[in-house]
Amino acid sequence: MLATRDLSLANGPVLAFGPFRLVTEQRRVFRADKPVRLGSRALEILLALVERAGETVRKGELFARVWPGLVVEEGTLRVHIAALRKALGEGCSDVRYVENVNGHGYRFVARVQRLDGAAPGALSSGCAFPGGEQSVSTAGFGRECEMQSLLPMLRERRLVSIVGPGGVGKTTLAIAAAAQIGPAHADGVRFVDLAAIGDAAALPAAVAATLGEWLAPAQGTQVSFDFLKNKQLLLVLDNCEHVIEAVARVVEAIRSQAPQVHILATSREPLRALDESVLRLTPLGVPPTARDLSVAQALKYPAIQLFVERASQSCDYFCATDADLPAIVAICQRLEGIPLWIELAAARVGLVGVQGLAAYRDDFLGFLTGGRRTAAPRQQTLRATLNWSFDLLSAAEKTALCKLVALDDNFDLAGAQRMIALDAIDLNDVPDLVMSLASKSMIFTSADPQGVHFRVPGIVRAYAIEKALDEVPGCSRDPELGVPLRASEQANMPQHDPDELPYGDQRTRIGCTLRIPVAPYTVGGSPTS
Repeated sequence: MLATRDLSLANGPVLAFGPFRLVTEQRRVFRADKPVRLGSRALEILLALVERAGETVRKGELFARVWPGLVVEEGTLRVHIAALRKALGEGCSDVRYVENVNGHGYRFVARVQRLDGAAPGALSSGCAFPGGEQSVSTAGFGRECEMQSLLPMLRERRLVSIVGPGGVGKTTLAIAAAAQIGPAHADGVRFVDLAAIGDAAALPAAVAATLGEWLAPAQGTQVSFDFLKNKQLLLVLDNCEHVIEAVARVVEAIRSQAPQVHILATSREPLRALDESVLRLTPLGVPPTARDLSVAQALKYPAIQLFVERASQSCDYFCATDADLPAIVAICQRLEGIPLWIELAAARVGLVGVQGLAAYRDDFLGFLTGGRRTAAPRQQTLRATLNWSFDLLSAAEKTALCKLVALDDNFDLAGAQRMIALDAIDLNDVPDLVMSLASKSMIFTSADPQGVHFRVPGIVRAYAIEKALDEVPGCSRDPELGVPLRASEQANMPQHDPDELPYGDQRTRIGCTLRIPVAPYTVGGSPTS
């Protein structure tokens, strides 16, 4: 087992990513308590990439650093990159560390945390957040109320989860809240990004390593966090959804063994752990219509404010005008007020203009691909964000979602039962499936005096229709129109012409109609059609 004194002798930083620790002074890499075997060239490449994580390191720079003064073929570099990827476990799981930037070089895409020579038992009293000081400067547009709710929860409760759809701003809010409340904890705040962890069994060791501790394999299996029992800190666990069961176990173990540790988690669904308090983060406010609104009035809505600021940053000649306002509102409506989606759209203003961007509203899945280079791969395109969420669904949940897109907005449970309950899914399973999809933020829920209603967001609808055509038996396109047909059309219900739909209407050309098999269901023993 790696001795504590080995790392405490290092003057240089310890760079942490996933379950790995790179001890720069010793030029050694550890996974949990075990050294990772790397050749000197591959190790030098790793150092070059990790030191500039999130940036593209050009091939020429790598040649100059790894083979100074030598003429080396590009194939040699590829061989050492392949060896590095193998040593880090790429190919054995869905975790990626090194990304190829075609024609340019390579980029290290995992989150890297600098432990600055800390020994395994030493916890920083600072706040090791991704993105540096800028990342903790704001809770995001329009999140003042959520921050006012979150801070008291973190003071009074030991486990709080921020839950919401992908891109809604959970991480931003968590970092801002932790930065504010961190000084109240004697041992500070520690941030753990779980996105790069593909093996749930490695989660305890990875969390411990981020805290500066190494767990032996047996300890990891038993999820022992005794080293935290005298610590007073806030632990932020970001992106929990893909290893959520393992996170729930780790969280409960920490809470039972370390009574002064508070935990803030972000996830697309609740952990369902003991004594968990949930803050559900909803999309940013969008005007219901642009009619009679001036730009100044529209900027009171956080979604519009975010779009205008990001568009101005990406396009130096952009200036929001009253003439552009209907298109801006339509774009933000179509994107459901989701901050990440709005930022992806705003980045395209310099390419097609606001009016041109609004014209792409029915193809945002294919058009919104310009995310930040330093963002995680799942956040660089709109489709990648939805892929991440969809891939986490069970087979039954995927089928249910693909069937629900055929319903009009604001459907109820009875409508969902009629649509979903086919041969492959039992009628009695439908309520749990619907609630699970709502919990995972794939469908939105609302309530009024008439009851509880559900809605598939427009972008999710368009995405799920693509999946339905590929995966749902009996779903087909109309041979004449070339678009999917919707269940309501099968019943000869009136429909709007898609070309006449206003900006922002959720029934778009790709999502307005779908032909999908519908089964009868029974209520109180009577068949209903």
